[in-house]
Amino acid sequence: IRMPQPSVRYIEDLSSRNTEKLANLLSLGWRTKITLQWLSEQEQAINQLPSSLQKPKNILLKIAMKLPRSPQKAVLCSAHTNLNPLLIHRFFLQLSAECSVRLKRLDENPRLPPNLAAFLKRIHGINSLWFAPFIYRSLFKVDEREECHEMVEGGCEACILSVVGTNHQMLCDLRASMLGRRRKRLPVPRFLKIVDAWIEGTGHGIAIRKDSDTLEKEIRECRREMQRARRQTRQNIRDGIVDPAIPEEERLSMNESHEDEEAKPEDTFEMAGKEKDENAEQYFEGSILDYYTGGLKPSTNLGFQTRASTPLPEDIHPAFRESMMSFDDNTGTFHLRGSP
Repeated sequence: IRMPQPSVRYIEDLSSRNTEKLANLLSLGWRTKITLQWLSEQEQAINQLPSSLQKPKNILLKIAMKLPRSPQKAVLCSAHTNLNPLLIHRFFLQLSAECSVRLKRLDENPRLPPNLAAFLKRIHGINSLWFAPFIYRSLFKVDEREECHEMVEGGCEACILSVVGTNHQMLCDLRASMLGRRRKRLPVPRFLKIVDAWIEGTGHGIAIRKDSDTLEKEIRECRREMQRARRQTRQNIRDGIVDPAIPEEERLSMNESHEDEEAKPEDTFEMAGKEKDENAEQYFEGSILDYYTGGLKPSTNLGFQTRASTPLPEDIHPAFRESMMSFDDNTGTFHLRGSP
């Protein structure tokens, strides 16, 4: 009798073989959108997965996952309910980070070359899979006339990952972004594992990787130029040369920052073992939430502010809802934190 494989809780413990199986499952295949037929097929396919990729059946593990301090689990629809909820949620958080906090340096550059500005807009756009259009447009200062992706109803994280895993442009951009920001002393980004498996499963891997490699070189060179500029600015500050165009607060923070300023906790979270460090994981989640709540500050466009005063809970993915919304007992309505 074959013993069931223990449940895999962490991405870094996932074997290449099981990553491939998960990537093959989390794909719409030839479809362009989620359908009832696809959901029905997903439900059946999950039963054929190794037990390590399924929801734990061990009673002690089930109890542990319901304890107050247990890690956050994935939001899953009825078709995906038997998937491993901890693993799926960690993949979803990695996706969210790649489309938000890990783009922070590029976000700060108002003079990106046109090709990189278009790339940044596309990768920001992936966020619209888990935010209502008006919230996504506010967060990323997007004109309301510009199209965005359709928000995945119910916020099922496996459905969201499946949409991404089928979209060639998203896969090209995500791969380029991860490789373009990778630093010498840090390991390969954790999310790259499944992105590469998805790319391989498209049947167009060579073309996607070729386009991605070209974009990666542009991203890497841009990041290097920005780093050189920051170093020069810090040197100028030390030498007493002050650029009036740089606000005083920014000058002070530049002066304090260390030479390896890009190796932030959300980057070092990629290192082996960090995923299993509860404090490191909480900081990582917090950095994503800080990025999103920071985007809700009053600087957002005025057209958004009137509509945003009464958002609905379903307008924001459950993983971020509590941090981004508050309930007003007096009016009985929800409000976005940081908005007027």
